Amino acid sequence: MEMHGTVADASDMRQIFEVADGYAWACWNSNQLDVKDKSVQHDFNLVKRWIHLVHITRIWNPSYPYAELFGLLKAHGYQGFCLAEIPASNDPVEIMHYYRALFNALGG
Repeated sequence: MEMHGTVADASDMRQIFEVADGYAWACWNSNQLDVKDKSVQHDFNLVKRWIHLVHITRIWNPSYPYAELFGLLKAHGYQGFCLAEIPASNDPVEIMHYYRALFNALGG
């Protein structure tokens, strides 16, 4: 289940995952709704054991704490993938190199 939109409150999602008992997993969507007091730790801690995929956009956006998110994922032992929503480019390979560099610089 993707944690997306205004109805995807982490506490509600946690209840769904607990009831689903291993039949549903989270795709962390990197929404501004995850950010409370400039941190994603609260929502992350509610659903971290169900996160199996991470969706990132605008990794350069200073209003989303990607460095903190990547640190939390690493500390939790996350071994999944990050899906990068990247705008079209005439040189997609170069854009991927930039994303990789930013990902690494932010602790990914």
